[in-house]
Amino acid sequence: MPKPYRTAFMPVGTVIEDLDGTRYRKTHESRRDPFPWTTELGDEYGDERIAQLLDEGAQVVDEP
Repeated sequence: MPKPYRTAFMPVGTVIEDLDGTRYRKTHESRRDPFPWTTELGDEYGDERIAQLLDEGAQVVDEP
């Protein structure tokens, strides 16, 4: 069985901001949804892509 990405363990509501300023919010549990991360424009992403963004310098941010 493949090892889960570290983003799979982040709680629903976590927000990641990449270097371009795009924000990704975890909207679903990773074990229940293959694309638990959603942008402000409604694009959906999996844990693999969000983990890659973190490796490239994206940060967890607090929502105002």
